[in-house]
Amino acid sequence: MLDFIEEKDESLYIFEVPEKYDFQIRYEPSRMRGQNYAINSDTNEVVGLSGSTTYAPHGSFFREVESAMFEKLGKEQTKGAKVRWKDARNNAFVMCDIVLPNNKYTIHTNKHQTHCSQRVIALHGIDGKCSNQVCLGAIDFHCLNGQINGEHERVTKKNTSNFTLGSFIDKLSNASELFELHMERQQRWADTSLVNVNVEALLEKIMPSKNLAKKMFAQYNEETIVRGVNLFSLYSAFTNYSTYADTRNNFKNRNTSNDTQAWTMWLREKEVASWVNTEQFESLEIAY
Repeated sequence: MLDFIEEKDESLYIFEVPEKYDFQIRYEPSRMRGQNYAINSDTNEVVGLSGSTTYAPHGSFFREVESAMFEKLGKEQTKGAKVRWKDARNNAFVMCDIVLPNNKYTIHTNKHQTHCSQRVIALHGIDGKCSNQVCLGAIDFHCLNGQINGEHERVTKKNTSNFTLGSFIDKLSNASELFELHMERQQRWADTSLVNVNVEALLEKIMPSKNLAKKMFAQYNEETIVRGVNLFSLYSAFTNYSTYADTRNNFKNRNTSNDTQAWTMWLREKEVASWVNTEQFESLEIAY
C-alpha cells in the first residue's frame, strides 16, 4: 500500500516539508574538473556532484509549490490532501506526490466502476540531474495506480537558485478542467472494446522490448478480469507497471546498491504517458 499521510483538515497548509529534506546546500570544488560537491549544510554530507550551477534548496521549492496550490486551488479543493514523499540519491532528488480527494471522478466499464482523484506531483533535485518539475495527474483508488496526464500538463523550469513557478501558477488556474478532460478521455477508453483487437501484437509495437510486452500482456489479462476487455484495462496494466515493482506484478526492478528506486518509478510514469500517445494506442481511441 502507498503510505500517503493525511493532513489535518484544520491546517492552513497542504503539507510540511519533512525535516530530512529541509536543509541548506553549499557547494565546494571537487577533484573532478568542472564539478562541485553538493553538500548538506546541516550534516556536512556530500549528496552529489553538480556542475557550476547552484540550486535552490528542496524546502524553498516545495514551499513555493504549496503556496501556488493554496492560492489558486483554495482551501476547499486542497482540504484533506494526502501527501507522499519519495527520495533518491541520498536525498539529492525528492518527489512530493499530492492527492486532492475533493476533486474526483468515477469511471464506469461494463463490469466495474472505479473512483479517481486529482493528483499533483512536484519533483526537485540539487545535483544537476533533475529540473524543477510539477505535473498534473490522477490516482485510481481501486488499485492505487498513479497516473500523469502528459507533456502538455507538465511544467518544467531550469533548476537554479533564482527559480520561479509562474508557469505552474498559470496551469493551476484551469487544473480542474484539465483533470476532467483527462478523466473523460479515460471514460472513452472504458467504452472502447478490445474484443476484436490483437492486444499482444499491439503491445509488441508499443513496448521497447518483447519481454516487457509479454509481461504487459499478462498484466492486461489480469486487469480484464475485473474491468472488462477494453482500452481502460490496457491503460490500467500500464499504470500498474509504473506504480509497483514487486510481487504484486511481474515488473520488479533490479536490486542494485544505488538509491534510485523513486527515480526509476518516476521514469516509468513518464514512459506510460508516452505509450498512450503512440499512434498504435491513439488509433484505437480514434476508432471509437
